[in-house]
Amino acid sequence: MHVSTSADTRDQAVVLAETAVRERLAAAGEVVGPVATYAWQDGQLIAGREYQALMKTRIDLYPTLEAHLVQQHPRPNPEVYAVPIDAAAAGYLAALDVNLQPPPDPVPET
Repeated sequence: MHVSTSADTRDQAVVLAETAVRERLAAAGEVVGPVATYAWQDGQLIAGREYQALMKTRIDLYPTLEAHLVQQHPRPNPEVYAVPIDAAAAGYLAALDVNLQPPPDPVPET
């Protein structure tokens, strides 16, 4: 699954992606941005800037990853969603699965 959320700052997006990968809820994470964003809020069209945190995981881990992102997110009702990976290189999918296995020893903080 390809999971997405966004944050107001790069640092916030980095924390979301890095903690998800560190806890093996996501096999990989990227932070993209800033990106321009447009949305309706209270009847007004607003424009802003956000950073996207993109992660890859398995469908069985999505509920735990979603809960983690919602809990760690600075927004009270964050955008968190997933789309399936319908097709991908077999080697990539195998690596994704390996990277979601618990490590034999704790990973040191960076």
